[in-house]
Amino acid sequence: MTNIYLVRHGQSTLNVKRVYYGWTDCGLSEEGIKQANYVKKISQNIDYEYLISSPLKRALNTAQIISSAKEIINNNKEIILDDRIKEINFGDWENKSFKQLQDLNSDIFNKWCIDWKNTAPPCGESFIDLYKRVVQFTKHLTDKYKDENVLIVAHQGVLRIIVSYLLKLNEDGYWNFEFEQGTYSHIQIDERNHCTIKCLNRR
Repeated sequence: MTNIYLVRHGQSTLNVKRVYYGWTDCGLSEEGIKQANYVKKISQNIDYEYLISSPLKRALNTAQIISSAKEIINNNKEIILDDRIKEINFGDWENKSFKQLQDLNSDIFNKWCIDWKNTAPPCGESFIDLYKRVVQFTKHLTDKYKDENVLIVAHQGVLRIIVSYLLKLNEDGYWNFEFEQGTYSHIQIDERNHCTIKCLNRR
């Protein structure tokens, strides 16, 4: 069995501002630090050998807090960073609210509202771009870490894609899952590559 534990980063300083942000490299808020410490507490009994994180500060800081609870394989606290599990890049729309983008009334924004899968913000990436790189990561994950226990700290969009892909729902399953901050989820993959959700948003 391959056991994969999924953790969404704690609340960030930009979560509270309710703006679009993907690659903007903000850290955790005070509440986010509390959430990460809570996941550290409830995940102490999880027997994982590897910890993989998005390199963005809000995810990496969360991973660092969680990993301080125990030693990872080889008696160190190595966190494996992978750019493929960064959040979507909103390009020129980073740090802007939905209202601000509405007020721009641009052709690209209106097109994005209609075709959110294929339309990319200026200097950013589309959902399909995100989907392809996360699927590439997921294939690598299930191949390289077969029969291992892995904990992943990433972003809401990334975690949704990982689970959607493993359940063979593809991109249409994206909106069927919600990953809450301050929790962890557990999925298991058997020798037939059948994926089972063992728990979602465990507190």
